[in-house]
Amino acid sequence: MQENRVKRIMRDGGIALGTYSGGIADPQIVEIIGLAGFDAVFIDMEHTSFDLRDAREAVKAVRYPPEGERGMAGPSRAARFGTVPLAEHLASSNREISLAVMIEDLRALDEIDAIAATDGIDIIAVGPSDMSRALGVAGSSDHPKLGAAIERVSQAIRKAGNRAKLALPTNHPAFPRTVAQLRELGVGYTNCAPPPEARLLKSYKEQIDGARRLLR
Repeated sequence: MQENRVKRIMRDGGIALGTYSGGIADPQIVEIIGLAGFDAVFIDMEHTSFDLRDAREAVKAVRYPPEGERGMAGPSRAARFGTVPLAEHLASSNREISLAVMIEDLRALDEIDAIAATDGIDIIAVGPSDMSRALGVAGSSDHPKLGAAIERVSQAIRKAGNRAKLALPTNHPAFPRTVAQLRELGVGYTNCAPPPEARLLKSYKEQIDGARRLLR
């Protein structure tokens, strides 16, 4: 497995630029996003049939023993169909995999110190929309309650000794910040909206509207 670029950028104090895979359930969307120049693809498991309910269970699911409980298969695609020695594959996977957990409700906020201190979590992402709703300030922009919640998460991460990095989306309506502003806040990872479905729709619409204008 190659070096994890996101981990390297965050470790060096930079901000990794990713975007969502959205609801396009095809590996090609990952390759397209990579070819476009993003550092990462953020696979959001909330809006799928998968359900990983707490932080320790998530760590166990994505890492091999002894750090987790991920099932081992030597000839898998991840191990280049058996061409990588199993021990090497297990070690590099555990080292390079990035696991992100989402903080979007008050229960998660109440338990943020324990979440931030959990070994194996690389990114702690705050979802501004759902967190705003949980705080009773949905529909507002830059509300002080949301800002305080984000600062609470940031403090917990710092207290845990930088085991994980804070993540916030770029230019989100509820918390509008540029990439440069997010970096100043100590954010190590950001998702650039919108997801691919919205990008594709916008691109197609611009294309067809332009073509129709030429026919007038």
